[in-house]
Amino acid sequence: MLVLAAGAEAKLTNHKIVLGKAIGDVSVGMTRTQVEHRLGHGRLLGHNGVRIEDWPKLGLAFTFKGSSPSAKDVAGVTNNPAYHTPQGIRIGSTTAQVTAAYASLHCVDSGDSNPNHPYKKCSRYGPTGRQTEFAFDGTGDVNRIAVGVDSIRSLT
Repeated sequence: MLVLAAGAEAKLTNHKIVLGKAIGDVSVGMTRTQVEHRLGHGRLLGHNGVRIEDWPKLGLAFTFKGSSPSAKDVAGVTNNPAYHTPQGIRIGSTTAQVTAAYASLHCVDSGDSNPNHPYKKCSRYGPTGRQTEFAFDGTGDVNRIAVGVDSIRSLT
C-alpha cells in the first residue's frame, strides 16, 4: 500500500496506457480519493461541473465529474514519454507510427495556427464508447495522449 504525505507526488513504475481505460495506475471510473491515494494531491486547474487536477512532475492530469472526494475520474491525459500503449506508442511517436499501430483511427486537423494547440488529433474508439486520443504537434509527433469518456473535449 502506497502512503504519501500531503502534497507529495508518487514515484510510479506502471507506465502502461490501456486504450480507453487507464494511464498507469489510474483508471477511468476511480474516485478522486482513490486517484489522490495513488498520486498524492494534485494541483487544481479548474472546476465548473468537472474538476481538473494535474500532477506536473508526473506529466499527468485527470478530470473528475464533480468535485467531491467521491467524484469519478472520467478522463486522463499524459505528456510524459514514459507512458506507452501496448503497441509502443508514446509522446514523440510519429503520425506514421500511430496510424500503423491503429488502423481504426479518426483523424482531424485542428486548423489552428497557434503552436501551443494540437496540430492534429486522432481518436480510437473502443467497444465501450471510450476513446483514446492522440494529439500531434506541428511536426507530426505525438505530444499528448488522452483516455476516457466518449467525448473528452466536451468535458472541458
